[in-house]
Amino acid sequence: PGSGPGEFGRGPLDLLLTTGDTVLVPDVQNRRMNRFGPDGASLPSFPVDLAKGRPLRFNWDAPSRSSAVQVRPTRPEEGSAGMDAIRVVETSGAFGDTLLVVPSGGLFEGAGLRYFTPEPAWEITDSLTVIYAVNSVYSISFYDRDGSLRRIVRKAFQPRPITERDIRAIFVYLDRAWLAAGVPPQRLEANHQGIGFAEFFPAFFSFQVGYEGSLWVQPVRSPGDLSDEEIERYDFVEDFGDSEWDVFDREGRYLGIVSMPPRFQPRLFHHDAIYGVLRDDLDVQHVVRVCVMERLR
Repeated sequence: PGSGPGEFGRGPLDLLLTTGDTVLVPDVQNRRMNRFGPDGASLPSFPVDLAKGRPLRFNWDAPSRSSAVQVRPTRPEEGSAGMDAIRVVETSGAFGDTLLVVPSGGLFEGAGLRYFTPEPAWEITDSLTVIYAVNSVYSISFYDRDGSLRRIVRKAFQPRPITERDIRAIFVYLDRAWLAAGVPPQRLEANHQGIGFAEFFPAFFSFQVGYEGSLWVQPVRSPGDLSDEEIERYDFVEDFGDSEWDVFDREGRYLGIVSMPPRFQPRLFHHDAIYGVLRDDLDVQHVVRVCVMERLR
């Protein structure tokens, strides 16, 4: 920890492997992109000017080693709706060309958080096509690098209301995380007051580009469906996505449902394999490689 060369501020956002095996580590607290060579040596960092926009989410395409970032303007123009820019991340760590401009989401509401409000979801491909959707609707669009719309993938779904039991399960997780971070128990109720919830769950949790350009979409798993014992162990980050994924081919045709292994959360789809985290019965995490063809059979 620290602010010197090769040191990190609190909460680095991601790891991005770029051309020449250079590793970028976004470091918002230190307002810079940390850079490391293939031998692990610290390289000159690149400054991030938060006055021009705050990076919210980074994305990385494994085959091409291309990266992009979603940037929210620090001071949106008066009277205009909030819009975020999805921009290329260069090997130097600089934020380059804008690939797509998308509406800002509603998670950050005033001084608190409002879960499950419509949020932009996006991925990039090796050709820097942007796959974009608003997670309240099961409609996923493909935009070429010049911003032109190429294809839309849709699937009917029934919005699911968020119940008091769902909210209780989420607060069980948040309380556990806050206590582990050192928040005094007497502060928990005050923390609850800063959290709000939308009326319905999102149409999906996430999506990924997979084998031969296929699209894999992960539905939401309602925590209210869990038993009381399972709720006590619920992990909002790892368990919110369902284990059964919708799969579409590269032309957008629906192929069916693929079941992932129990307690497995994919992180990276790369060629014919899926890499992710598998948690055992003791909640020990293991990095696991899953064969795509075995899942598709």
